[in-house]
Amino acid sequence: MKTLSNIYKIVNIIAALGWAILIFFPFWDLADTVIIKGIVVGLSLFYVYLLFIQKDIKNEDYPKGNFVSLEGVMLLFKNPRNLLAGWVHYLAFDLILGIYIKSQANEIGMSHLWQIPCFILTFILGPVGFLLFIILQLFIQ
Repeated sequence: MKTLSNIYKIVNIIAALGWAILIFFPFWDLADTVIIKGIVVGLSLFYVYLLFIQKDIKNEDYPKGNFVSLEGVMLLFKNPRNLLAGWVHYLAFDLILGIYIKSQANEIGMSHLWQIPCFILTFILGPVGFLLFIILQLFIQ
């Protein structure tokens, strides 16, 4: 379990690096490429590893779950490896959403200062940051 806890810390730092690029280097030409083809692809490969390759936590020790019901999902996440995989999934997709926000915001001429709260909230609360972006977009267009 300690190994998974350490990996959790590492993937959070890696995702935070992507968000730092979005916030502090808004005009860097390679930002989107580094985030998508570097960080998100890296997180995606690690996700595949956790789900299909890594075997040091035996799945037989945990109840079988599914995506059909809330109870089934709760059973899936009783397995620490599956929980970590779910977290990595969340981190990767939120970064993709951050790239989308940046792209759309730049297209409509939204100041980078208005994008920053959207990025921070998307990193921390996912859909809340996206919702803020949609609301801000209504006032800017």
